[in-house]
Amino acid sequence: MGKRIKVEYFSETILISQYNEPSKTETLMFEKSRRFLFKFQKTDYHGQFNSKTKYIFEKHLQYFKKPNLVKIEKERIKYTMYFQHKIFDDLNIQGLLNNKNLKDLIPNVQIKSNPLIVYKYSNPISKKILNYNKILKNIDNISYLDIESMGCDCESSDFKHPDFGHVITGNLSIIRDLKLRELLEKGAKFREVPALNIQKIKDQIVKDVNAIAKKWALKNKVSQTKFKGWKDELMRMVFQKLVYLARHKNYSRPTLSYRSSKIELDRLQSLYFITVVDKAANNFAFTCRKFYMLRLAEELGLNNPQPGNETYTLINQTESDTIASLKQGLESFKITPKLAEEKLAILYQTPKFHKNPPKFRYIAGNVSTVVSCLDEKVAKILQMCKDHFRNLCFKNKEYSGIRYYFDVITSMDVKNMFDNLKGGAISVSINDFSTLYTLFHHDHLLGNISWMLTKLAKNSSCSYISLGHNKAWWSRQLSDKHETYTCLEVMEMIEFLVRNSYIKAFGKIFRQDRGMIMGGKSSGGLADCSLMVDEYKYVDKQVKEGNMADVVKLENFRRYRDDCTVCNVDNFIGIAQNIYPDSLSLTQENEDLTQANVLDMHASLYNNSIITKVYCKTDYFPFQVISLPFLDSNIARNICYLVFYSQVLRYQRLCSNRVDFADRCKQLVTILKSRNYELRRLKKEFCRVIEKYRIEFMKWELPQDLANWFIEIVS
Repeated sequence: MGKRIKVEYFSETILISQYNEPSKTETLMFEKSRRFLFKFQKTDYHGQFNSKTKYIFEKHLQYFKKPNLVKIEKERIKYTMYFQHKIFDDLNIQGLLNNKNLKDLIPNVQIKSNPLIVYKYSNPISKKILNYNKILKNIDNISYLDIESMGCDCESSDFKHPDFGHVITGNLSIIRDLKLRELLEKGAKFREVPALNIQKIKDQIVKDVNAIAKKWALKNKVSQTKFKGWKDELMRMVFQKLVYLARHKNYSRPTLSYRSSKIELDRLQSLYFITVVDKAANNFAFTCRKFYMLRLAEELGLNNPQPGNETYTLINQTESDTIASLKQGLESFKITPKLAEEKLAILYQTPKFHKNPPKFRYIAGNVSTVVSCLDEKVAKILQMCKDHFRNLCFKNKEYSGIRYYFDVITSMDVKNMFDNLKGGAISVSINDFSTLYTLFHHDHLLGNISWMLTKLAKNSSCSYISLGHNKAWWSRQLSDKHETYTCLEVMEMIEFLVRNSYIKAFGKIFRQDRGMIMGGKSSGGLADCSLMVDEYKYVDKQVKEGNMADVVKLENFRRYRDDCTVCNVDNFIGIAQNIYPDSLSLTQENEDLTQANVLDMHASLYNNSIITKVYCKTDYFPFQVISLPFLDSNIARNICYLVFYSQVLRYQRLCSNRVDFADRCKQLVTILKSRNYELRRLKKEFCRVIEKYRIEFMKWELPQDLANWFIEIVS
């Protein structure tokens, strides 16, 4: 007898009552034929077919398009539980739910499957260690001269940077207390296990079990009393195991509960700005307070005779007056900020230690500010516009064969472009917008967004945009159930957000008159949408003028935010000058056009094909970058091993050659073994990911024994 299974095929879902699974040999033969046809489709031979032959080939190809076989998931409730202490890992409440005696106590209801427990976690140590936000919030109205007159102890410090004469370092040897240093070596995202409080955990479990029973009963539309026996037995089992673990297992004392560690942290926070490192957000950086504020003040132009510069304009009004003005403007969009949100964004900086000498990245903390709600709404709308515009351009390409859309979502879109160039690759270059977020002219940006909204509204035959909890969509009429705006109102919202980007620094208020605030939810969407319109307009103009040679050059061009990857084009910088506004300047990152570091890939030419492997910029940083979770972090242990699972899959997708995949896996396992990960469980996850994605891994000749292959890789 076969299995009862659901088949999702294209847009249809079919329920097959008797499905006999094919043998492994039949599956492999099917996949071999399928892979051959899909590879043949990408060759020049396929393009030489006449229309009738191509039609027959395409129809035959449909047969090999793999249906997505999905096991029918039994309906079950989901409950989010707070992972209060590492002891929850050892309690394994999800495992206890599968106890046979407990399952027998589940009442006769429609939804009988065990609840799915999902954990939420405590704050990482960065919340207690980082101090830049607290300092910058409390700085009074000071001038550049006031900052210059400040004192510091950098002259006698072993960590003074030779180029600056001040302390700016990521070297954790600056921490004198050994326990605190060991804690920070685990990274900003590490969660420290708190002191064990059995009574507090018991109280939480009672509350959670009652809540699960209540939710389960409501889902089944029955009385909660039916679950009393199940509740009592589950709590008995959990409490019994909890008492046993508390008695027989030792859990370490939190570092920040030691007096010496607290004193040392206070010393460091009094001397330095403690931030994370740019491109290595798990690493801590220590910067002299005076030097940090000098650099921040110079970015804002406080050292100029007239404070401010072309990007930031000093506003002669108080924070409360600015907030009152913004609130009044937000009323027209029916937005009322919460009391806790009545504040402006704070400008801060993170050091770029991968530059020599180090530079800074300037970011505005635009979370929970007076315009955060508007920022969130605009971000949803822009995401919908991006998706709609992408689909529209893809449809145009189907009919005309001309590519109008070059924005990509992941590096795999670039990888696919490389693979399609097999045998025809001549060069590869990576180009970067260095001034995208700081010098973008607002008029040009808003003009492009307005053009896109008009075009998409016409294409959808809709005049309104509705907003839901996590997405936006086009509507033909006003809705009583959802927030709905006209295109004109949406444009007014975007213009208000762009032209009213205020930040607070040194007790002063600045307005950003060029570029976009880095740190807002809509910043990336605004930049992407504007660049997409620039690219579309350029291609459309060349097509209308008959310059098809220039259009063809862009067939092998892709852009991810401010990174532009292009193949087989020698003068892309010159072409870009005709695509993008003058305020945006492109810089070519690679001098050798036979190789380039593209996003998270290293691409190199070999026999007119582009070979890729994993590239991690942080591997070449002049300091050790902290990444990947630690097993003793206050998170579920299973999450740590799933990170390895996901990385193995990512490596496979990015690597052209099996040997590069194996090398990268070996590096990863070496790091994880040093953190006491079990080799047995890593091997299990390695085999599991290959079995699940065997079709993808079959681009290489796979060994029969996957477990033995893993041992060979790591040995």
